[in-house]
Amino acid sequence: MSILLKQINNHRVEAIPLPKDNRKVRGAELCAEPYANIFLCGKKKSGKGCVIYHLLKHFVGKKTTVIIFCSTINKDKNYKVIPKWLEDNEIEHEMYDGLYQDGVNKLQEIIDSLDEEAKEKEEERKAQRDEQAEAHELIIRLLSGERGETKPRKKIFIT
Repeated sequence: MSILLKQINNHRVEAIPLPKDNRKVRGAELCAEPYANIFLCGKKKSGKGCVIYHLLKHFVGKKTTVIIFCSTINKDKNYKVIPKWLEDNEIEHEMYDGLYQDGVNKLQEIIDSLDEEAKEKEEERKAQRDEQAEAHELIIRLLSGERGETKPRKKIFIT
């Protein structure tokens, strides 16, 4: 959902025009925004667990890791069905009843590990780009007739 128009005092404020994102996302009929953050709030017994189960069934696949933080994970019957469904569909998942487990901030730990993983992948991509650039330069030198570092020819004198 996008903001169409708002007004601040006498000034008309419009949404920033963004390029259209044509990526296909799983569950686009529910939420077309890739990597959307979804906030779900409601009173007890209002069906939040059912909505989460429905969203999981539409959004996640085998390449998805589901991480759930829920204080009623060990009390709510819905949260006994969800991990079984994830296991049956071979979807990696972690479930916590709070942010802290055994004195460790699990959310911060997960964020740190994702940051580290992203840095490693970027370093790998940079190394690949460097290798490709070197190979490209070598091909250009060869095609242009440069031989690079070659031994000078010996002069032969016949007397």
